[in-house]
Amino acid sequence: MSLEGIGRVYNEYRDELRLTETQAQAIHSLPEAARRQVLRLGTDIDLSRVEADELAMRFGRGS
Repeated sequence: MSLEGIGRVYNEYRDELRLTETQAQAIHSLPEAARRQVLRLGTDIDLSRVEADELAMRFGRGS
């Protein structure tokens, strides 16, 4: 389910699904946690690319 879908569940279907307050809060926090994870992964990927570029320049490409 996309982040948008989770928001829809939280906003539109909370009563229909008869979610407890704890369940509703858990669903509501998922997009925030996912966003943090995506940002961390993106940063890790960027750092890995920089390191790879430095190694390629240091040792030459195809040598």
